[in-house]
Amino acid sequence: MWLAGFSLLLVLFGTIYLFLQKRNEDNRWKLIDTMEFPQEFEQILCKAFHPYNFLDTKEKQTLTRKILYFMEYKNFHPIGGFEITNEIKLLISAQACLLVLNLEGGVYPTLKNLFIAASTFVDKNNYVDFSTALPRHVPTLGESWTQGPVVLSWNSAKNGLKNWNDGQNVVLHEFAHQLDALDGHMDGTPELSGEKSYRKWKIFMGKEFSKLRSSVEKRRHHDIDSYGATNEAEFFAVTVEYFFEKTPVFKKKHPELFELFHSFFKIDPCRWN
Repeated sequence: MWLAGFSLLLVLFGTIYLFLQKRNEDNRWKLIDTMEFPQEFEQILCKAFHPYNFLDTKEKQTLTRKILYFMEYKNFHPIGGFEITNEIKLLISAQACLLVLNLEGGVYPTLKNLFIAASTFVDKNNYVDFSTALPRHVPTLGESWTQGPVVLSWNSAKNGLKNWNDGQNVVLHEFAHQLDALDGHMDGTPELSGEKSYRKWKIFMGKEFSKLRSSVEKRRHHDIDSYGATNEAEFFAVTVEYFFEKTPVFKKKHPELFELFHSFFKIDPCRWN
């Protein structure tokens, strides 16, 4: 009897928690809707964020609203005394929010903290590379953990903005990992709608991942970055970079993946590529 009562109590507390969480989120958005997007921010995006100039009015309104939310409720922490300006926050937020421009479910709800370094950094844990039995000591461009944080090199993020069509963008890469991890698992499959969507995702992504792995193992050229062969999570992140930055090539060489991503992100980057 007491077990049934305890279970009922847990359900009640869970319901109250979810209610309070939703009300808090609603209040956050109400605050955002009272804020105006600064003109200077608009000018920075027009100059430095290539896709922004190709969005229609409604898309710009949606994006800037999500950017304001991101800047207001995510914590930006400097690494090594690096000075994080509003412009840096803006341009990182813009790229992160581009991925969720047309997605529902909030703006990376499990992410609270970002750590920004001036340049590349070495993981403080300095994990051992088991293939060599030596510390890794590899300079890192970015890191993304399930439920955060995200760690970024500003120099690398800045290069991604300047070279939008090269298929390499550390911000898109790390925030693709955040999308992937929203279901609690960083496994190359983000939250989808319905069993059919999951089956389709597994078939097409699995087929392309296997092709890349085979090319890497046989040391053959492949248009997708070989880093994507590391595992399914990295494959998803690398192909997200490709989808947003080298869209015409991606669409031509990987039409099934293009349609898969087009359907998921609800956006066609061909407009700005």
